[in-house]
Amino acid sequence: MNWDSVIGFLESIGIVPSAIVPLIILTLIVLLCFSKKLGKCLTPIKQAIVEIQGILANSGKKIQYLLTETTASPLKPNDYGIQLFQESGLKEIFRDKKDIFLKELEKELGKKTLYTSYDVQEEALKLMTSYEDKEIMNPVKAYAYRQGVDVEMILRIGGLFLRDEFLKEEELKKEKK
Repeated sequence: MNWDSVIGFLESIGIVPSAIVPLIILTLIVLLCFSKKLGKCLTPIKQAIVEIQGILANSGKKIQYLLTETTASPLKPNDYGIQLFQESGLKEIFRDKKDIFLKELEKELGKKTLYTSYDVQEEALKLMTSYEDKEIMNPVKAYAYRQGVDVEMILRIGGLFLRDEFLKEEELKKEKK
């Protein structure tokens, strides 16, 4: 298909070149308005999914993947997870206490003779979620309460960041040897 035939077709239905630009602008405006409405429609759905996940988690059902993580391997925080990590205050807590978290993770992993990256990930997730009832996480819990999200979901994102920091430090240690 060439452009001459497209323009010929448009002219045959009454759309002349001088009308195409306003038509394109109108189409873009309609699409922009629709995308905003779509975003407003999806927000309650996202909140409902989070609520359903919370209900299932509280009833003892394990949810394979959360809204805050990719399903790829290794797990990675998605945009929503990063947003929660930052807005909840966990990013600042993690930055300030990173060395403590890393030492605790190293201690837990030291109980194993050999460990894999998967082991690091699982221990990091366990470690960060174990902090749920500690005073240091009160800002995160307050945020989760205000936003209606699960604290554990936010702490798991912290676990993924902890895993990445630990593996990065391990790699640096290997390079120095």
